[in-house]
Parts: sequence; structure tokens; C-alpha cells
Amino acid sequence: MKIKGMMEGNGSMNMGGMGSGMHTINDKVYDLGRVDETVKAGDTEIWEFDNSEGDEIHPMHIHAVQFQLLSRTGGRGSLIATELGWKDTVLVMPGEKVRLIMTFPQKKGLFVFHCHNLEHEDDGMMLNFEIV
Repeated sequence: MKIKGMMEGNGSMNMGGMGSGMHTINDKVYDLGRVDETVKAGDTEIWEFDNSEGDEIHPMHIHAVQFQLLSRTGGRGSLIATELGWKDTVLVMPGEKVRLIMTFPQKKGLFVFHCHNLEHEDDGMMLNFEIV
């Protein structure tokens, strides 16, 4: 999975396979000492998880925030009734892009988002984001 940009509150996160033997987000593997994305407390942003070129399922989980799904393209191409409520995890199938909207809390600090497949998470498919 990759995050393309994340600028101005709109970005795309592309899911990578095992390019260098690791599962990645934006061609990065997890590094505790690195801040990958910075967001402002109270800001509302739209993120896109992009698995359009991937061949694995990724249940993406974001710490510290709940979100609502806006759209699903590719794959089944639409949201279903169970996806219309508040979420903290979204299933992104191979060939899909999922857009979501969230408002970041006032609580500042360092948090993570990651694939909830244990093997993928352990393989480095997680990034840090900081609420400032």
C-alpha cells in the first residue's frame, strides 16, 4: 500500500506487496524513529487506501481516530450497508481503492496505522503519524 502525497488533507496510500521481502506502505517499512505523516489536531482529512495493483487483502486500521467510508472503486465498486457506520478498520481488497474521511482528535501525539493481517504488520506494513 502506498500513500501518495497526503498533502492538503487529501492523499492516497498505496499498498505494496513484498517488493524487498517486506510488506510496505508507500514503499516504506515501519521505523519507530520516523514520523511518516503529520496531521493537525481537529483537522478533517480524506485519505485513500490504494490496493489497485495489489494481490493481497489488507484490513487497514488507524489508531486514535474513527472514520467513515466515502467510496470504494475497483473490486465490488460500491459500499455495502455495513460500511456506512463509523469504522477504525477497513478491508481493502486486491484491485480496490477505498476513500475515507476522518476528523483527528485534539489529543496530540504519535500514533500508527497498519495492516491488521498479523503477518503483514510483523513484516513492516505500518507507518507513524503525528497529531500536532
